[in-house]
Amino acid sequence: MYSVKDILVPLYDSDHLESVLATAFIQAQRFRAHISAVFVSDDPNEAAAFAGEGLSGALIQDMVDAAEHEGQRQTLKTRLNFNMFLERHHIAQISRNHIGEENPETRTASLEFSEPPANEAIIWRARLSDVTIVPFLGKQENPKASEVIHGVLFESGHALMIAPPTPPKSAGSRICIGWNGTQECARALEASMKWLRQAEEVTILTSDEYQRRGPTSADVQSYLKLHGITAPIHQFAAIDRNVGEGMLRTCREVNADMLTMGAYSHSRLRQMILGGVTRHILEEGHLTVLMSR
Repeated sequence: MYSVKDILVPLYDSDHLESVLATAFIQAQRFRAHISAVFVSDDPNEAAAFAGEGLSGALIQDMVDAAEHEGQRQTLKTRLNFNMFLERHHIAQISRNHIGEENPETRTASLEFSEPPANEAIIWRARLSDVTIVPFLGKQENPKASEVIHGVLFESGHALMIAPPTPPKSAGSRICIGWNGTQECARALEASMKWLRQAEEVTILTSDEYQRRGPTSADVQSYLKLHGITAPIHQFAAIDRNVGEGMLRTCREVNADMLTMGAYSHSRLRQMILGGVTRHILEEGHLTVLMSR
């Protein structure tokens, strides 16, 4: 039975870095996994700020103050926040090549920077990581964040975890499954089994407006039962014809801390123009989301 042992966390200028790292720490604790942080940059001058290990917080802060280029300053702040995260949670920074050589109880993380083109480098790494965790997009879409999200979704072959806007206290204890019968949802269900087996509560969300041709929520319920997972079915309705908002409201009502769902059953272009469930969740989600395509 596969577990989660390597968590990929792309680092780039984001107001939600704290939430991403908090989400990664929760998953690392749950599975005793290693956190592989990779700085995403297309500018070698910015990436240079991540070179070298053992830089103290005070030294990095001095470098932040001395930086003349805003991009370099933001990069240094990202590194400072990452170092503070390691210190706060007593996480040892080791090389990814040495994973497994330390005490099994030791929390570990590694830090490296990607070679240009950064987006391609992250996709390649995601193909050999158990899960990739990124910040949610919000309505003011960050081009770099959007490239990473859609690159991992469409080209990595693995699931993507999207951290909520604020640091969560839990992520994976009470899970909602957004189900509509498509192959995208089937892949998301398969990817989420690692979490579903450990969850305290699992709820299947279904809606007439969301369902497509394919297995029903009752079929999912029977399938999960074979795996020893009890999951009640919760019918939800679109809000002002918005299925995504109806799904998010239901997640609040059942106090879920994670939603798993298929991404882009319709084309990405169609959703960008007309809107769609995936786009709404990416922009408005308030909880951790596990997506697959």
